[in-house]
Amino acid sequence: MSIFSGLSMHELSLAEEMRSIIQTYAVKESVRKVIAVYLQIGTLSGVVPEALQFCFDVVVRGSIAEGALLKLQIVPGVAKCPLCQAEVNIQNRYDSCSACGGFGLQLLQGDEMRITELEVL
Repeated sequence: MSIFSGLSMHELSLAEEMRSIIQTYAVKESVRKVIAVYLQIGTLSGVVPEALQFCFDVVVRGSIAEGALLKLQIVPGVAKCPLCQAEVNIQNRYDSCSACGGFGLQLLQGDEMRITELEVL
Protein backbone atom coordinates (compact mmCIF):
# COMPACT_ATOMS: atom_id res chain seq x y z
CA MET A 1 0.00 0.00 0.00
CA SER A 2 1.33 3.44 -0.95
CA ILE A 3 2.00 6.06 1.73
CA PHE A 4 -0.06 8.40 -0.46
CA SER A 5 -3.23 6.27 -0.30
CA GLY A 6 -6.20 8.50 0.35
CA LEU A 7 -4.28 11.70 -0.32
CA SER A 8 -5.02 13.95 -3.20
CA MET A 9 -2.63 13.61 -6.11
CA HIS A 10 -3.20 17.35 -6.48
CA GLU A 11 -1.28 18.16 -3.29
CA LEU A 12 1.42 15.65 -4.18
CA SER A 13 2.04 17.28 -7.57
CA LEU A 14 2.03 20.74 -5.94
CA ALA A 15 4.59 19.61 -3.36
CA GLU A 16 6.78 18.17 -6.12
CA GLU A 17 6.60 21.45 -8.04
CA MET A 18 7.53 23.35 -4.86
CA ARG A 19 10.57 21.09 -4.42
CA SER A 20 11.59 21.81 -8.02
CA ILE A 21 11.26 25.58 -7.53
CA ILE A 22 13.24 25.43 -4.28
CA GLN A 23 16.01 23.33 -5.83
CA THR A 24 16.31 25.66 -8.83
CA TYR A 25 16.56 28.68 -6.54
CA ALA A 26 19.07 26.91 -4.26
CA VAL A 27 21.39 26.10 -7.15
CA LYS A 28 21.11 29.62 -8.62
CA GLU A 29 21.80 31.31 -5.27
CA SER A 30 24.34 28.79 -3.86
CA VAL A 31 22.09 27.94 -0.92
CA ARG A 32 23.41 25.27 1.46
CA LYS A 33 20.19 24.53 3.34
CA VAL A 34 16.55 25.62 3.28
CA ILE A 35 15.27 26.17 6.82
CA ALA A 36 11.74 27.37 6.11
CA VAL A 37 9.38 27.86 3.19
CA TYR A 38 6.74 30.58 3.48
CA LEU A 39 3.70 29.83 1.38
CA GLN A 40 0.45 31.69 0.73
CA ILE A 41 -2.56 29.49 0.06
CA GLY A 42 -5.93 30.95 -0.88
CA THR A 43 -9.05 29.51 0.70
CA LEU A 44 -10.50 29.11 -2.81
CA SER A 45 -7.40 27.40 -4.28
CA GLY A 46 -8.68 23.87 -3.69
CA VAL A 47 -5.53 23.02 -1.72
CA VAL A 48 -5.93 21.07 1.53
CA PRO A 49 -3.20 22.53 3.79
CA GLU A 50 -2.78 19.38 5.91
CA ALA A 51 -2.39 17.17 2.83
CA LEU A 52 0.08 19.62 1.29
CA GLN A 53 2.11 19.66 4.51
CA PHE A 54 2.32 15.86 4.55
CA CYS A 55 3.23 15.65 0.87
CA PHE A 56 5.84 18.41 1.22
CA ASP A 57 7.54 16.61 4.11
CA VAL A 58 7.71 13.43 2.04
CA VAL A 59 8.89 14.88 -1.30
CA VAL A 60 11.68 17.03 0.18
CA ARG A 61 13.36 14.04 1.84
CA GLY A 62 16.92 13.81 0.59
CA SER A 63 16.81 17.34 -0.85
CA ILE A 64 18.27 20.63 0.31
CA ALA A 65 14.89 21.36 1.93
CA GLU A 66 14.70 18.18 4.03
CA GLY A 67 13.41 19.13 7.48
CA ALA A 68 12.38 22.63 6.37
CA LEU A 69 9.35 24.12 8.06
CA LEU A 70 6.41 24.87 5.80
CA LYS A 71 4.89 28.09 7.12
CA LEU A 72 1.45 28.68 5.68
CA GLN A 73 -0.40 31.95 5.37
CA ILE A 74 -4.05 31.37 4.52
CA VAL A 75 -5.42 34.07 2.20
CA PRO A 76 -9.18 34.67 2.44
CA GLY A 77 -11.42 34.91 -0.60
CA VAL A 78 -12.21 38.51 -1.51
CA ALA A 79 -14.26 39.65 -4.49
CA LYS A 80 -15.65 42.86 -5.95
CA CYS A 81 -19.29 43.25 -6.82
CA PRO A 82 -19.93 44.66 -10.31
CA LEU A 83 -23.25 46.13 -9.16
CA CYS A 84 -22.43 48.00 -5.95
CA GLN A 85 -18.60 47.98 -6.23
CA ALA A 86 -18.25 46.58 -2.69
CA GLU A 87 -15.30 44.35 -1.86
CA VAL A 88 -16.62 41.42 0.13
CA ASN A 89 -15.26 38.27 1.75
CA ILE A 90 -16.45 35.08 0.08
CA GLN A 91 -16.31 31.41 1.00
CA ASN A 92 -17.11 30.03 -2.47
CA ARG A 93 -16.45 31.31 -5.99
CA TYR A 94 -20.15 31.74 -6.77
CA ASP A 95 -21.24 33.47 -3.58
CA SER A 96 -23.50 36.46 -3.86
CA CYS A 97 -22.48 39.93 -2.70
CA SER A 98 -23.03 40.27 1.03
CA ALA A 99 -23.66 44.02 0.57
CA CYS A 100 -26.35 44.01 -2.16
CA GLY A 101 -27.09 40.35 -2.98
CA GLY A 102 -25.76 40.68 -6.53
CA PHE A 103 -23.98 37.93 -8.43
CA GLY A 104 -21.08 37.83 -10.87
CA LEU A 105 -18.46 38.85 -8.34
CA GLN A 106 -14.93 39.43 -9.64
CA LEU A 107 -12.40 37.45 -7.61
CA LEU A 108 -9.63 39.68 -6.21
CA GLN A 109 -7.80 37.17 -4.01
CA GLY A 110 -8.13 33.74 -2.52
CA ASP A 111 -7.24 31.37 -5.36
CA GLU A 112 -3.46 31.81 -5.18
CA MET A 113 -0.71 29.52 -4.02
CA ARG A 114 2.75 31.03 -4.00
CA ILE A 115 6.07 30.72 -2.27
CA THR A 116 6.67 34.17 -0.82
CA GLU A 117 9.94 33.61 1.01
CA LEU A 118 12.64 31.05 1.71
CA GLU A 119 14.68 31.08 4.89
CA VAL A 120 18.08 29.71 3.92
CA LEU A 121 21.69 29.17 4.99
